[in-house]
Amino acid sequence: EVHHSLGLFGHTWSLALEEQFYILFPAIFLILSRTMSRLNVARLLFLAAAAELLYRPVLIISGQPLGHFANNHDIAGLGGLLLGSALAFWLASPDRYRPRDSIVHVVAGIGVVAIILVVFVADQTPTDTAIWYSVVPLASAAILLDQVTSPQRWMARVLTFAPAIWIGRRSYGLYLWHYPIYYTILWTKPAPSNTALLQIGAFVLSFGVAAVSYAVIEKPALRLKNRFE
Repeated sequence: EVHHSLGLFGHTWSLALEEQFYILFPAIFLILSRTMSRLNVARLLFLAAAAELLYRPVLIISGQPLGHFANNHDIAGLGGLLLGSALAFWLASPDRYRPRDSIVHVVAGIGVVAIILVVFVADQTPTDTAIWYSVVPLASAAILLDQVTSPQRWMARVLTFAPAIWIGRRSYGLYLWHYPIYYTILWTKPAPSNTALLQIGAFVLSFGVAAVSYAVIEKPALRLKNRFE
């Protein structure tokens, strides 16, 4: 279970989880892909992802304490990574079953609606957040499957819209920098009378800092990665 007092760096628990994935899973995938077909690896990973995505709701039903345990636990945070890996192996399998495009389109549309609900409707209570954390990976996987196999034109236009691409390329920086900015401006002091103005300021500042970070840190790092690829 994740317990920390990192303050404005509290969100870096998720980066630690990703680093564990990047270190351990390539070796596991190498072993699996040498002993099993890609399709069977995909099936195994789908089963693991399903077990993980059910794990959090089971915790809620069983009355386990939520908060960090249900949302930030190592096991309870692997669903999206496992599901994405399973989808990658499945798409790379030459003998996979291909569902009809119409079915994929409908499921992807449901995924879009689910993500919109999460952004605009979902409450931020521990129970509600834990449930939505199990929905978002499924919705994202459906959208990815749609765009990789038979992209719907309207969805492709939204995802290739220039502002969306700009945000996507800086999304890592937005995630990394927005939390300390909001923490410093809004969350460490009693609610001021001009909260709305401070929220707008924090929003704009997050984008500004992320843009600078992308230009000064991330782009040079990406060039180095390409050089030593």
